[in-house]
Amino acid sequence: MSSDKEFSEKDEIEIVQNELTAVHNYSAGLGYALSDTLNNYNAVLAVQREAIDSAYATFRSPIMLGAIESMQSAAETYREVLTPLSTVIADIGIATVGLNKLHTAGVLGLEYLGATTVFSTLALDSVREQQTILQNTFAAYDGVDVTHLFSAVSPSVQTVGQGLTQMIQSLGGVAAVDFETIPELEVVRESAEVEDVELEEYQERLDALLTEINPILVEYRRGAWTAFNAKSEDYIGQASSSMRRVVDTLLREIAPEKEVAETEYFKNSPDAKDKNERPTRKAKVMYIVNWDEGKAEHLKRFTTGFLAAYDNLSAWDHVPLNKDGFVQGALVVIEGHLLSLLTVNEA
Repeated sequence: MSSDKEFSEKDEIEIVQNELTAVHNYSAGLGYALSDTLNNYNAVLAVQREAIDSAYATFRSPIMLGAIESMQSAAETYREVLTPLSTVIADIGIATVGLNKLHTAGVLGLEYLGATTVFSTLALDSVREQQTILQNTFAAYDGVDVTHLFSAVSPSVQTVGQGLTQMIQSLGGVAAVDFETIPELEVVRESAEVEDVELEEYQERLDALLTEINPILVEYRRGAWTAFNAKSEDYIGQASSSMRRVVDTLLREIAPEKEVAETEYFKNSPDAKDKNERPTRKAKVMYIVNWDEGKAEHLKRFTTGFLAAYDNLSAWDHVPLNKDGFVQGALVVIEGHLLSLLTVNEA
């Protein structure tokens, strides 16, 4: 017989479900207005609906109720892995509406609007990539405590989600809307925020992975944040350069050109070779995620999202209104993608 406390903890899962559903419905309303602007918005939104329902069913299932000692931990995990992506989707919708309003009012030019639309599309690709990671996690669930199962993917979902939200808000569109949002969105936004201590924990996990490859990578990563936090002259350029150095060095270390050149992807894809017939970054990432073996669509999405984050480090000088926030978000997104990249074949 369940105790009052157990019922209360089950109710907490219900509360999270209701909050996420409210935000989803709010985003769906925005989706009607965005179907011609962001072609992938409603598709990503539909997958998020499936993820919310799947997570809810898993956490409420009889097997789960017996597997987790505390339903409070289940509710926290549910909130932890779903709110970041729901927040990003909602903010992309709000920002897009706001940016179009600013363009109509003559505040923003067509070139800026086009650049932000491209960025928002790529951001949605990154969301879709993280959704796939969650879907694969659910598929691997065998009745044991899912909080342990999710501990491997939660850091990347949370960091990518937070970084994307910060980048989106730096574009200027969110602040331009003149309609009210819903209370549940503010609750979900707050839940999605990664505390500094959590971010440091995830960075330590990333550093452990990087150290196994080459300790110099940790120096480069920390150097990026040292430059950013110093706020000295050209700090944004220096921080961006250091994080790009992390990515480029990592790819050289774990994707040797000779081995990449032997892959089916390199031999058959025009995107795999640069003008000198050497492997591109995309070819190297496809090698790391073992594209030849499975040719899974989510691996291509992962590669697109990761490289888009890399490219955004050089976009700060002509895209965002808030350059500081944009680059800080991009640094966080790249760290989240690196966590995914270095664990992508471990599930």
